[in-house]
Amino acid sequence: MCATSKGYRGYFLAVVVGYDGDWLVIEFYSGLRITVRPEDLEPA
Repeated sequence: MCATSKGYRGYFLAVVVGYDGDWLVIEFYSGLRITVRPEDLEPA
């Protein structure tokens, strides 16, 4: 699991589900998927 440092619309916990080049694809428990840079994540 990972947590975004600033959160995204109130969501903080997510799971890394894949890669898109140098970006990580993460999925929140709501099902929302976004891409983020690895340096924007913190361990939960």
